[in-house]
Amino acid sequence: MPIDKLRAQLQQLRRQLASPSRLDDETREILTGMADEIEEHLEASESDTASMRDRLEQAIYRFEADHPHIARILGEIGDTLAKLGI
Repeated sequence: MPIDKLRAQLQQLRRQLASPSRLDDETREILTGMADEIEEHLEASESDTASMRDRLEQAIYRFEADHPHIARILGEIGDTLAKLGI
């Protein structure tokens, strides 16, 4: 089920954010906020999905070079959101 897959991907992102890495505090905060927003959307489904998708795409491009694992997880989350019609 795509929602279960999305929840697993968000957990994977949160594990990456919790592990020691070269991410600065601001970046961790941004990514944590994105994960929170996606989870809130799953509960309420009344948030601004276009804005959320735009920020997700920007984050993917931002992290591709320096943090490819995080960019990959974000890409998977984006794919799953698209499959869910979000």
